[in-house]
Amino acid sequence: MLQKLGCLLLLLAVGVQYGFAAGTDQIVPVAVLPGLGQTVSYIRPAAYRDVTGYDAGERQVIRANDLLQSALQLVRQRAGIPAGDTRLTITPLNLPTDIELPPGAADYRIELPYGVRFNFPTVVYAVVTLDGQAYTKVSLSLDVRLFQDVVVATRSLAANELIVPDSIKYERMDIGRLSQGYITSLDDVAGMQARRTISPGTPLNKYMLTKPDVIKRGATVSILVRMGDMEVTAAGEAMQSGSVGDVIRVRNVNSKKVVTAQVLDGTSVLISLYR
Repeated sequence: MLQKLGCLLLLLAVGVQYGFAAGTDQIVPVAVLPGLGQTVSYIRPAAYRDVTGYDAGERQVIRANDLLQSALQLVRQRAGIPAGDTRLTITPLNLPTDIELPPGAADYRIELPYGVRFNFPTVVYAVVTLDGQAYTKVSLSLDVRLFQDVVVATRSLAANELIVPDSIKYERMDIGRLSQGYITSLDDVAGMQARRTISPGTPLNKYMLTKPDVIKRGATVSILVRMGDMEVTAAGEAMQSGSVGDVIRVRNVNSKKVVTAQVLDGTSVLISLYR
């Protein structure tokens, strides 16, 4: 046993990933498991043992690798990422062992009770049944990471500065490490305005940006009043600044009445009346 352990430590020290062949003392390379973000360094099958009351030939085993691969497949399906897509990496934080069962109708199912998590370990259960009854349950923890192209600042942006094409770019990042509201399309930030100073390389999110004001407080505007197919206009004064789509207070120049209206563009606002 000490000799076997010494061999493994020596191989690990030189960076080679090996394990013991099942039921032997032979050291063999460990294969890369499909669907994993990296190589699993070591899977040690459970030691075979006699099951009391049964002959050795009647034993049945659910392989650890089958459980692991089933778990990986389910996680990929739930994440909506096909096998081979390098945007998703899955690294086991603990490894299952073979499960040996007595004779009977053995089966298992994989459960993902809390969904796929990108900022906490994803917990997966392998529930093993025998003759339709629960036999055992194995818990697996997986480090699941999804990388996406997100919009980042290419240079320092000042507060209230307009976003222009040369001030942003795509960069692939681990979304589990990003704040909520990150942006994945350059079109979503074009023409927006920085709320605060933004450092180079910072991933942009919707809370950092705002639409620029197209109407300033005190500006003269045209008030468009629409009711069905009828429209009338009146001269007004903006009591607030606002961007396209905002609802602001406007004063009718003639009646002096203050109303609320939606900003259409830099010179007009809309009041919609319903019959």
